[in-house]
Order: sequence, then structure tokens, then C-alpha cells
Amino acid sequence: MLVDKKIDTYVDSVTRHLPMRMRGDAAREIRGLIDDMLKDYAGEDGPDILDVRDVLRDLGKPEELAQSYKEQRHIAVEKEKAAKGIFTETGRQRLHVIYMILTLVAIGLVGFGIVGLGMHIVSTMLPIFLGLVIALGVVMSRTFLIEGEEYLNDNQ
Repeated sequence: MLVDKKIDTYVDSVTRHLPMRMRGDAAREIRGLIDDMLKDYAGEDGPDILDVRDVLRDLGKPEELAQSYKEQRHIAVEKEKAAKGIFTETGRQRLHVIYMILTLVAIGLVGFGIVGLGMHIVSTMLPIFLGLVIALGVVMSRTFLIEGEEYLNDNQ
């Protein structure tokens, strides 16, 4: 009884340092880890309070274990996203850079087309049309790829 209370107190201390959405999974995983470690530490009579103390000491301070759990969970989530084809943070940053470059190209084409028509450098509206098509492509892909993904993630 005292063994379970000590474990519960430790697990609660760890999960208190985690975001709400992680707490349930973290509590189950940490309890499982503690149970596995207790099997190694305990004698034939089963775990006693000294075994629990040794296991909890080896696991470290609750806030440190929580930080470690968050970091490991973040890495696992990023790998899972990459495997599913969902943008990771790095992929999202690269996509934003590409969007910025394409937007500048679109603005340049439209500007060149307008100035070129006014100064009779170009005889068609092709640069303006291409700039608008690129701008539309940026807006549409941004809407469907990034914002659509964020919507799906928020509603799962």
C-alpha cells in the first residue's frame, strides 16, 4: 500500500510538469517503466519501499524526467509526422522560405509587366499573367497544405 502511494506521488509529480494532453500517456508509460524496474530490483518477496526508493532515485528528479519525456516524445512525434508525410517543423520552415521566394517572383513579374507595358518594353500581358498564376499557386498550396494540416491536427 505504501509502495503504491509512493509511486503514485512520484508519477503525479512528473506529470504535473507536462502539458495536459501528454499526462495520461506519460503516467501509463512511467508506471510501466517503474514496474519493470521494480521487477529487476525486487527480491523474491516482491518490491518493498526500499526498492521503490532505489528505482525512483535512479529515475531522477520528477521535473528532469518530465523534461526528458517531453524531448523524447517530441522526437517521436516528429518522426511519426515525417513517416505520415505531415510537415515537420523544419519542412514547414523550408516551405515558408519557398513561399516567400515565389511571392517575390510573382510580385516582380507583375511589376515588370505593368512597367513594361507602360514603357512599351513588352507587348503582351504575359508577365502579369504568370505573376498572378504563381501568386494564386502560392495562396492555394498554402491554404491546402499548411493551414489544412493545422486544421486536421487541431480537430483530431
